[in-house]
Amino acid sequence: MSARRLLSLIHGAIGSLLALFIILVGGTGAALAFMSEMFMAEHGQILRVETVKSEPYADVDRLVAGAKAGLDGKLIPVGVFMPHTRIEHAETAIVFGLPEGSADFDELRMVSVDPWSGVYKGDFRLHDAFGYALVHFHHQLFAEDVGTAFVSALGLLLVAFALTGVWLWWPRGGSAWRKAWPPDVRGGARRAWFRLHGWVGVWVGLLIMLFSLTGTGAASPDWFGPLLSELYEAPANAGFERVCDGGQVTPGQAARETETRWPGRRLASLYFPFEAGKPYRMAFSAPGDLNTLDGDFVVFAHTTCSDVLYGTDMGRGSLSDRASAIMLSLHGGYPLGFLGDILVIITGIALVLLSGSGVYVFFTRTLRFGARTQTRRSSENVSDTGLRAEG
Repeated sequence: MSARRLLSLIHGAIGSLLALFIILVGGTGAALAFMSEMFMAEHGQILRVETVKSEPYADVDRLVAGAKAGLDGKLIPVGVFMPHTRIEHAETAIVFGLPEGSADFDELRMVSVDPWSGVYKGDFRLHDAFGYALVHFHHQLFAEDVGTAFVSALGLLLVAFALTGVWLWWPRGGSAWRKAWPPDVRGGARRAWFRLHGWVGVWVGLLIMLFSLTGTGAASPDWFGPLLSELYEAPANAGFERVCDGGQVTPGQAARETETRWPGRRLASLYFPFEAGKPYRMAFSAPGDLNTLDGDFVVFAHTTCSDVLYGTDMGRGSLSDRASAIMLSLHGGYPLGFLGDILVIITGIALVLLSGSGVYVFFTRTLRFGARTQTRRSSENVSDTGLRAEG
């Protein structure tokens, strides 16, 4: 068996085995180009404001206080998203947290507050939102850590499929450019789907590799070792082991101290520490940032020592810093705006088409061709044996 024939069988067999999962991940990925629209369609009445004012927004402490007041003080805040960040079209700030007495993150509440007055506008349970359910499924197929690992591995396999598919498609003679033009689909269904499968794979191969690698990098950055930086843990030598007796530093104070020390940026998101002794984590954005969701500037702030801040501009750091900063944003196509949405949709639809056509081609053409070749070779061997016997 030639190397090309063996690779074709492996490409088709593994692709057929995983086709359903590729269709699910690719299809939900295409749908998530409209994630913000989904949230606005379902909860737009509480994610919009009556009058849009100019910035600056209210202090973070005021936003958190407004969210707590809306739930009668029975909210343990986990974080804050400022307007037009994670939910791109949301005009309000979103304070998210757990109901008092609950440690179950399935009960996480998204509390919408006016970003200028801090007045409570409404809330919803995150796990009840269709947009979030789609993100959750796309990210881990509702299988938690095992699902995340599986989808991450699937992303790497899609890169391998794209590379091997282009190699198998590449003509052994003649012009590749001529073959890349719309294929002749005459000559029966098997021939037509085979040619269409290769043509779509070649034209969308780079996009498949881009979105697959960035998806795996965003979901499982530790798989890439030193190629990606740690975004969510403060450095061990940044002074957060200090103990201060000056009282609690509020998130608003931490944000103001950051803006004083590093002016010219605005707060995009803030996360409260999950454990005692851990710092606040904040992201600040500015025009031109690689990370168009949260911004490139990541700051960790001590919860009791107001002077202990550690900030790093991921967009101007090392290559691994820059790659980490842009990974999730690029996976969603956000840096390219409307064009990014179009590319995400095209890639998702292409994955669905390639999976379906690949299964059809494998079972109706690849295996059949292999069986026909084997039969022909067996017949030739029998004939050779007969001739030798007669001789």
